[in-house]
Order: sequence, then C-alpha cells, then structure tokens
Amino acid sequence: MRTLRRAVAATLVALVALVGTGGWVRLSDSGLGCTTWPRCFADDFVARGTYHSLVEFINRCVIIAVGGLVVATFALAVWHRPRRTDLVWCAAGLAVGYVAEAVLGGLSVLRGLAPVVVAVHMAVALVLVAITVILYHRAAARAPYPVTPGGPQVRLGRLMLAVLGIAIIVGTVVTGSGPHAGQPGTPRLPLPRPAVTELHAVIGIFLLGLIVSGYFFLRAGHVPDGARRGYRWIVTLMLAQTGVGYLQYFTGLPADLVELHMLGAAVLVALLVHTYLALTTA
Repeated sequence: MRTLRRAVAATLVALVALVGTGGWVRLSDSGLGCTTWPRCFADDFVARGTYHSLVEFINRCVIIAVGGLVVATFALAVWHRPRRTDLVWCAAGLAVGYVAEAVLGGLSVLRGLAPVVVAVHMAVALVLVAITVILYHRAAARAPYPVTPGGPQVRLGRLMLAVLGIAIIVGTVVTGSGPHAGQPGTPRLPLPRPAVTELHAVIGIFLLGLIVSGYFFLRAGHVPDGARRGYRWIVTLMLAQTGVGYLQYFTGLPADLVELHMLGAAVLVALLVHTYLALTTA
C-alpha cells in the first residue's frame, strides 16, 4: 500500500506538470509545433530544431510519463491483497480519464486547437487531479472509509467544490475567447470577452468569500487537524490566485501570469478535494 501511495503521489505531481506544460504549449502558440499525432512530424516521432516543436514534444513526453504512472497505479491497485474494490474503481477511472485526455490531445492538434476541444482537454486534466487525490486518500485508509451524513462543514465543502468547478469552466471560456485560445488564425469562441471575464471574476470573488469565511467557520468547529492544515493553504493559495487573476487582466494577459494562474487552478483543485475528503473521513 505504501508503494501504491507513492505511485499515486508521483502521478499527481506529473498531472500538475501536464497542466503546466499543456498551458505553455497553448500560450507559446506551439500547439501545432508538431504537425501530426502521435508522431511529431510525418517522418519522425521527435522534435526537430524549432522552439515550438520542442515545447509540444516536451508536453507529449510528460503525457507518456503520466501514462506509465497511471498503468503502474492501476496494476498496484489490482494486485493489492486483500482486494479493495474502491481502489480498483478509482484507478480504473484514472486510466479511463487518461485515455480520454490522450484522445483529446490528439483531437486538439488535428482540429487546429479548436477552443472547445482545448477547454475540455483542460477540464479533464483537472478531473484527473481530483481522482488522484481521492485515490491517495483511500489508499491511506486501512479499509473503505464511511462518510459522515453531512454536517455543515461537509455541505460547505461541497458548495466550494461546486463553485470551483463553475469557475474553472467559465475560465476556459474566457481563455477560448481571448488571445491565448490557440494559433493566431484559430477562430475564438464568439462571446464578448469582457463579459465572460467579469463573470469569471465574480465567481472567483464569491469562491474567495466562501473560503475566507469557511476558514473561521472551521476554526470554531471540531474538524480533523488534516482538514484545518489543508485549509490554511487553500486560503493562502486562493488569495494569491485572485491577485494573479486581476494582475493578468490589468497587464494585458501576459503569458507568464496566465500560466501561473492555470497552475494555481490545478493545485487549488488538489487542495480543496484533499480538505473535503479530510472533512468526510470518519
């Protein structure tokens, strides 16, 4: 079980790296640096010479590394004795999600980085981050753990996860309608970017308010120490994420800040799911 947890932890790190490298592919206009898929070029699997092809090739290497870790995680979950069906199902979900992510990556290249495909590609990656955290928590338990009926802290955690999911979806729409949606010639989403950006900001501020108020709410209640420690990180990260969001908006969306905002979203998903699970563990 210790080996399984290590494999899952490595998978989580690799998935966050995948979000980072995938974001840099788009932000550097390198999505078509490799002209085909699964080969980089029609006559070669590896990148040749240009910066854009190298960025795209590095992202594909990270995808392969994630695939190896997912296979290892699934094998460890299946081979564990006594058999834990909850671990097998979580690992299977991770494997299915990885296959979907690989297919979406190929489609994004073949469809010329269509914003809708790229947005779904990002969303699936963050779902995989959440599944990985769930699997790690379940592997840390000696048996499938029961869930509390649903106290106020648990309901607050569910609300935060729901709002975070909405913020991420709207965030992908903002990107799909803006300058970093893909190649310069790629059609953007036909939506008013200022309006969807303001909607994303409003949802983000609402989530920040929930998180900050929830911090004092959890301090006043009897919650596991792990949830309280994780929540401090969530408050800090959400404040930083909000600051980066406003900074990138008022500075014209520089690629470095957009990349940092994307990485922050991936880490925030992991931390919020971790804290929610800590609240629901008996």
